[in-house]
Amino acid sequence: MDTDLLPDGARELADAVGLPAALTLIEHYGGTRLYVPQSMPADHELVRLLGEEAAQALSDRFGGDNPDIPRCYRAMQGALYRDIVRAYANGASARDLARQNRCTERWVYYLVARHRAEQDSRQAPLFS
Repeated sequence: MDTDLLPDGARELADAVGLPAALTLIEHYGGTRLYVPQSMPADHELVRLLGEEAAQALSDRFGGDNPDIPRCYRAMQGALYRDIVRAYANGASARDLARQNRCTERWVYYLVARHRAEQDSRQAPLFS
């Protein structure tokens, strides 16, 4: 995922703990404030969720604070749509993609068609 699509708060999280851990935080706590202890106990839920290194980095940056964890709905949705189109282009069936992503086959076909139309509009005409 391109971090340029993320809001400032999510980019700040990614800078502190790395993109995979930031995405995990967004998935589990998006839309809420999260208390981050100044001293990260080894048995803390954030250590279990992120791993020791990322949890400590989170504590180093936000310890004693309650940062807002953004939902990143549009960025996550855009990434999901690109993943669906990429998987379809690599041979995945619309049916399987619809089931895996909790959408309809019609939506998969719509995303693929929209992507193709965007690609076609970016190409220069052969004859001018």
